[in-house]
Amino acid sequence: NRYHVQLIDRALGNLAASDLSLEFYRNGLRQRIDEPVTRQRSLKRIKNMGSTFYSIDTDFDLMNIVVSDDRGMRIAEGLVALQWIEGEGGTSAFTFAVDFGTTNTHVESMRDEQLPQPLKIENESRERLIATLYNGSDQTKYLFEIVMRQEFIPKVMGEDYGFPQRTVLSECERLDTMTIDRIEALGDANIPFIYEKESIGIGNRIKANLKWSTDPANKKRISCYLTELALLIRAKVLLDGGDMRKTRLVWFYPLSMQQGNIENIKRTWGQIMKSVFGIEATDDNLIQMPESIAPYYFYKTHPDRFKAAASTVASIDIGGGTSDVAVFQENSARPTLLTSFRFAANSIFGDAYSDVPQGDTNPMLKKYVTYFKSLFDNDEDKYGELNGILDDITAKRKSEDINAFLFSVENNKATKNNPVFSYNELLNTDSARKLLFIYFYVTLIYYVANMMKKRGLQKPRNVMFSGTGSKVLDIVGSQEELDLLTQTIIEEIYEEKYDNGAFAVVKEKTRPKQITCQGGLYQVRDKSGMMQVKEINSELADYDNTIRTNFSLINRERTTYADMADVNRRQTIVAEVVEEVRRYNEFFLGFCDRIHVTDRFLVDMKSINTFRELVNRDLEHHLIQGWEAAQKNNEEKNENDEISDTLFFYPIVGSIRYNLIENLK
Repeated sequence: NRYHVQLIDRALGNLAASDLSLEFYRNGLRQRIDEPVTRQRSLKRIKNMGSTFYSIDTDFDLMNIVVSDDRGMRIAEGLVALQWIEGEGGTSAFTFAVDFGTTNTHVESMRDEQLPQPLKIENESRERLIATLYNGSDQTKYLFEIVMRQEFIPKVMGEDYGFPQRTVLSECERLDTMTIDRIEALGDANIPFIYEKESIGIGNRIKANLKWSTDPANKKRISCYLTELALLIRAKVLLDGGDMRKTRLVWFYPLSMQQGNIENIKRTWGQIMKSVFGIEATDDNLIQMPESIAPYYFYKTHPDRFKAAASTVASIDIGGGTSDVAVFQENSARPTLLTSFRFAANSIFGDAYSDVPQGDTNPMLKKYVTYFKSLFDNDEDKYGELNGILDDITAKRKSEDINAFLFSVENNKATKNNPVFSYNELLNTDSARKLLFIYFYVTLIYYVANMMKKRGLQKPRNVMFSGTGSKVLDIVGSQEELDLLTQTIIEEIYEEKYDNGAFAVVKEKTRPKQITCQGGLYQVRDKSGMMQVKEINSELADYDNTIRTNFSLINRERTTYADMADVNRRQTIVAEVVEEVRRYNEFFLGFCDRIHVTDRFLVDMKSINTFRELVNRDLEHHLIQGWEAAQKNNEEKNENDEISDTLFFYPIVGSIRYNLIENLK
């Protein structure tokens, strides 16, 4: 057993200098539990409210509350006797899927043969997620519950606080992540389910962009984050009649992830399963899966939306930092082709290759931050908390975080069902900037279609989308407009037409992030599905596998680190890539004319002219800047290793941020 206890100290007045602490006993008072893991989070002298957290890995019967004076002398004590409900033990088998993404994280649960659903722990559970001990006025209760949500977990995991959840960690601002041996989940730090909804509280520090790397502090943060997820999963199993020994966990990795990091995550999850679940990880209960293939398994189980079981299909998962593509041929559960590249949502919503956050100078953000601030200022009583959150996030100046918050506003309790708060709708109707999103989308389809044609594959019957970044599709246009755009690009590249009604874009408008988790759960329901996943993992672990590809779009199919280190070869490669980007930009401008983009998509003609004038500016500079930025987070590479990323996108990302966003107004 494992318990986490939050102690909130609001003893003020004559007891302002005192401290509260807890002692834990079992078998009455005969056996004191020695040295539970203890962390102090908030300091009473700073916040007029202190908080201490305890982690106990055994049963206990009594809690002794100790009041000590400023010299450490006990001045009062009181016992709390706990009324535990005897656990009857469950028999259900739960399978969970965890999609730990750059921007958002999602967790789905599947009980026995039931349908998957987002992880929820609600009051209907036979036992509650949290038991509380507080009396006093409603105002006091309100303050306690605020601190609980800020530093611990909400009382209920469901619609208001739950998954999908931004991939951020809230940690004590005094925490030295380099010297501490581990970051204690629900002690030193917690997943702030209130992030972008409520204030995170004084003394808490938000850490975003949790990525696997060799950085020790980041590894500790990720372990803390995953441990809290596991604790919530454990609570779900125990509260809802599950058997912990039957619990399975599916986790996803991007194709761009190095094999060594895949093994590191697998090892971390295995350690967490043993520590939190009390079971040894095996290939049957801890299942890894490339995140690019899971959406296909989701759509395949929904024949009402997916009509291409007997045709070639392209599945595109648009994340925050990378996009993953999987191509399946007719009636196949195994992908024919997989690839991944750094061209995703943050190519528009991030700071490109800058080491310095630029959210305060980004013209698109300056316009819309001002717009939302004016709405919040107009009704401080209703939107005051949102106003404070906006101030906190904009102060850090990270474009991707500011954009993520603006997208979240329309789902806040204070703004629900009011379209004036829809950032998606605002961008969709922004005639000056809409071309940005069409350019991003056409670039993506252009690349995928060329790659498929080069590999000798048939035109796709469907292009399916998933991932947080697929929200861009709603900015581009309606279902009919997306079908038109995509079909026309593919027809022009393949130089052949589709039959009438033979093509469609498939997307999940309301829950793009959930598709990956649900697809993974559907696939591992039976032994044959499990075996297919194991075979794919085994093939991808082989460096000579035939399904992972890196399509360059230039005549040089394979580029190594040695090529980019050699001055002459690097100049040649840069020239070839830039020439291909220029060729594509010419294609895009002609394409805009052919589909009548100003009339059909209501793009401002001034934007077309500005695009034509500026899109090719400084492409060589943007490519080199992108290459150097990518190498900063790269461990030492063998010079003969192939560069796994696609250089074609580097100048386009730089051009989007510095040529287009800066000037399309």
